[in-house]
Amino acid sequence: MLLNYHLMIRQSVLISFPLGAKFNKNPKLVVYRQFLNMVRKLSCVNIEGKCYTCPMQKSCTYYKVSGENLRMYPGIFIHSNIFEKSFFRQGEELQLDFIILGNQRNNEAYIELFFKQYCKQSVCGIPFYLKSITTNVINGIQDASFNVVSIVESKNLQEVINDMIIYYNEHYETDYKNIEVLDTKQSREITMRDMHNHNVYGYMGIHGSINGLPKDFIVSGIGKYNYMGGGQLEIED
Repeated sequence: MLLNYHLMIRQSVLISFPLGAKFNKNPKLVVYRQFLNMVRKLSCVNIEGKCYTCPMQKSCTYYKVSGENLRMYPGIFIHSNIFEKSFFRQGEELQLDFIILGNQRNNEAYIELFFKQYCKQSVCGIPFYLKSITTNVINGIQDASFNVVSIVESKNLQEVINDMIIYYNEHYETDYKNIEVLDTKQSREITMRDMHNHNVYGYMGIHGSINGLPKDFIVSGIGKYNYMGGGQLEIED
């Protein structure tokens, strides 16, 4: 079957915690970190080396999936909000929505491998049951006014989105078109920690409007920090 790389895919994984669960950090980022660790262990031939100096970058699955070790825009990540529920009672469920970009559909089998074999029904020592894995396509465009309610890079919002589009098209073989952001109003600066525990600086509370906004970006968020809950768009009625 030929894969349509032009599309963004959402693969939803539903797990439950038979004994309950308590996480000290955002559970979706905890799972994502473990997922990336697995991909690196299985695909990296220079495991002791540094990604940014590795001569095998162009052929490395981990480097592509992780968006150059989270330096750029990951090709597979878990949709997350900045603040997520971290305490679960017995039998409660957690849905993990993996966003898969373009040609990274070639690597979506890692998701099933992670939950069915690698984890051995436990994450951070917490038992879980895998209940289902479902896949659907995200597509379509709409005219929208919106607020950016979580962190994006410290630059013009149109540049934030179009830099992401350029990277997606070049590295993941998508075919998004550059867009024009209208009526932008910038709000306040914000600082947070990324998954490497480094400070990142940006803005949130930005208002804008776009004619022809891909619905993909409403689901995935925009900018370099969307993998950790950044760039979430709140659409105005």
